[in-house]
Amino acid sequence: MSARREVQLLGAVAVALLLLTGTGTTYAGWTDTTEVGRGHTVTSGDLRIEPVRGEASVRRGGATLPTSTPLLPGDVVEITTSVRLAVSGVAGRLALDATRTADAFADAGVALGTPNLTVAGLAPGPAAVDGTTWQGQVTGADDGALVTGTVQLPVRTDLAPAAQGRSVDLTATPVTWDLAQESTVAGWHDGERATLEPVTVDRVGLTVARTGAGAWKVTNTSGSASVTWGPTAVSAAPLGATTSTEATNVLSGLTIGYGTDCSTQRWQAQPGGATRPVTGTGDTLAAGASSGLCAQVAPTDASSLVRDYGARSVELTTTVTTTAAAAPTWTATGTAQATYQVAFPQPTGLTCQSGLYAVLLETPAKLTWSWADSTTKQPAVALWELVRQASDGSWRTVDKSITSSLSVDVHRSDLPSDGTTRKFKVRAYPFSTSGTVDRSVYVESDTVASLRRDVLDAPVCDGSPQPNNGPAAAPISGGLS
Repeated sequence: MSARREVQLLGAVAVALLLLTGTGTTYAGWTDTTEVGRGHTVTSGDLRIEPVRGEASVRRGGATLPTSTPLLPGDVVEITTSVRLAVSGVAGRLALDATRTADAFADAGVALGTPNLTVAGLAPGPAAVDGTTWQGQVTGADDGALVTGTVQLPVRTDLAPAAQGRSVDLTATPVTWDLAQESTVAGWHDGERATLEPVTVDRVGLTVARTGAGAWKVTNTSGSASVTWGPTAVSAAPLGATTSTEATNVLSGLTIGYGTDCSTQRWQAQPGGATRPVTGTGDTLAAGASSGLCAQVAPTDASSLVRDYGARSVELTTTVTTTAAAAPTWTATGTAQATYQVAFPQPTGLTCQSGLYAVLLETPAKLTWSWADSTTKQPAVALWELVRQASDGSWRTVDKSITSSLSVDVHRSDLPSDGTTRKFKVRAYPFSTSGTVDRSVYVESDTVASLRRDVLDAPVCDGSPQPNNGPAAAPISGGLS
């Protein structure tokens, strides 16, 4: 505000002559007046400040960054504000106050170190100077002087994790200049505000997005923090008819490695129970940068795993942890999920051997089969089932007891008496719960055998077995998906 005051004397001073008698007696008086003094100006002085600039920045190491940069522990918010003095005829006191600005950080839960305030262009006054307040004396000799204040607000290096993502609104808590006349009565006064944009504390974070079977994209979502990241644990949850115990055992039977491009394994899963720790060298990601993550999963002993847990499925969940590269070690986690199923091979090599019938003596026909690897990969089967195609084309179960000998007898009673040919195949069911077979998951023999009653009423094979083209003929190949 302008402090130059001009006071105009616009009135008239009247001079009156009182005529008295010599004895002091008052008579009807003669009077006369005249105006003395008009248009004179009195100059009262000048006490004013004019803003020159006000700006803020973030100091990180030797770099100067804009205040839009998310703050990290150890950063310094630096506020610079300048005013020019207009002083004449009076003395005054100039004060700079950043207390409310510093308090705004504390109110937002962002702990500061010791603030620092310095002023150039004017000597400090007798009042005590601390990290957020300053006072100096001004006289006419300071007219036109440029005074610059610098406030440094350091963010503590041990900032609590709860401070992540906090916003500090500095628009309502500006740094203020105050210029006041030195007087025992109410004097002239002028002030300026250095209003700042809000600042925000960074948040360490990451996203893990699936890009394929056992492959993910990991992105550092921090605003300005570099991080070190990597998979740190892997667990398995049961899917479908798989039990929790089976899921843990399947996880124990897997060799699991991780890499950024799968050409090399940077991390390896260590032995464990329901959760296995993952160790290895961390990878570095700059703010906003991404990296690939891929898993390589295979049975440690494929034959043993198939024999014991054929067709079992688990959901593998890998915990990905990221840690801020600079102190304090803020962390964030994400998860990468994939499904792993143990292989369940298909019965193969179905063969048919004809039977005989003479008088009341019957030799049944026999169907036999094997596994793709009959020595090592014979999975535990909850139920073997022989199925026969009906005249309407549907497949129906034949009441037979089939043991692990991988063979079954077909009697003449299992065939139509009119000599019509019927097709047969076998099914293997891997799951059973409390004695009840789960019929939703099974694998069929890769071929179908045809049988009929011959003219002697004997069960005989009708040609060689033919390929089974049904959807259940495909084996459960297993693996990662």
